[in-house]
Amino acid sequence: MISTMRVPILRGDVDDVPDVEEMPTQMPTQAASPGVEMLFAGQHSAEAQRRGRGEERLPARNRKDSSSKVAAAAPASSEAQIDVVANSFLDVVELQVLTVSPYCTFEDIMAWARTHSSVQNLLKTEAVWRKLLVTHFRPAFECLHPQQDEATTPDALAVRISDKSSARRVYAGLHKNRSHPFVLDPRARLLLEIHEVREWDTHQKLFSLQRQAVRLAGAMEDPQAVERMRREMVPSALELVSLKAMMGDGRPPKLEALTEVNWPPSAEGDLRQLMEKRLQQRRRWWQQQREHLLQGIEWR
Repeated sequence: MISTMRVPILRGDVDDVPDVEEMPTQMPTQAASPGVEMLFAGQHSAEAQRRGRGEERLPARNRKDSSSKVAAAAPASSEAQIDVVANSFLDVVELQVLTVSPYCTFEDIMAWARTHSSVQNLLKTEAVWRKLLVTHFRPAFECLHPQQDEATTPDALAVRISDKSSARRVYAGLHKNRSHPFVLDPRARLLLEIHEVREWDTHQKLFSLQRQAVRLAGAMEDPQAVERMRREMVPSALELVSLKAMMGDGRPPKLEALTEVNWPPSAEGDLRQLMEKRLQQRRRWWQQQREHLLQGIEWR
């Protein structure tokens, strides 16, 4: 049996702490945790030292006054030690955030930021979002500078993002990147032949990647890179425009609608040649399908 023990609720008042005489004479048989064992060992050790010096234990009513005197005489370095411990804890949390965040999606990061104010503050730092940009959008950095050196690595380019743009805003913009107006719903994909659907997916992926690279160059305030990427977007954009025309009445969309592409003067002529080439490819495709069907009928 375990004797009844009066355990006060600790609220920081020294008078609420029970005396040694008020503690139970029979302790529980369950093994105590290491922290509890260290606590009791330190208490008995201090009590033995006081008895060895001939000192008496202060009564409970005088303990509050004594503790206030000790607190008043405490060195000011204790507050500095607390600050050091707090800063060390924040450093550990920041390291964990930098380590874990690259493996999270944008939605995971937003949900994680709502768990605690300290985590939310850390997730607002530019270092975290630069790390996310480099990890999640590395192909866009590589597309911006294919020939990389020490000054054009993704990490070095992420540092060049201007404070006005903010790495967090750039990440949100790249995350919301859309291939508009080159988007196909499942029904529209049926209007293309099988080989044309594969070409559409390839060119659409490249166009989306180049659009991300343009936004990165704009965030780094590099007008030369922006102009170069807009010129490189022309071939993939022409391929997508020609494929989109194959799904309609054969009339290509207006190139002026894509203002982010730097169209050359020969863009209209290049588009007409590309559409004629696609029409010829489609006729050959239909001819091959007709021949395969006739071979199947003859075999039967």
